[in-house]
Amino acid sequence: MWYQVLKKLREEKGLTQQDVANYLQMSRTGYSHYESGHSQPSIDQIIKLSRFYAVTTDYLLNLTTVNLKNEKHMNKQIDETILMLEEMKKGYVKK
Repeated sequence: MWYQVLKKLREEKGLTQQDVANYLQMSRTGYSHYESGHSQPSIDQIIKLSRFYAVTTDYLLNLTTVNLKNEKHMNKQIDETILMLEEMKKGYVKK
């Protein structure tokens, strides 16, 4: 669930709920409701949290397992795929 992602990211950074609540300019209790799934952050807060944790909003909402921490790896895979496609294209082009 998306709220478990919030807790995981916070704990990975060694932050307290109060730290994140301060960043969002809200009460710790209000933020704890996000992590428990009792309430949902606004779109603006989701964007703030994604920037704060350097992850995509999709990752934050548990819609994907790929986050910005994997960006370097993803770019390498994309570059390798492009090179492979260019090589394949050369093989099919008549000279």
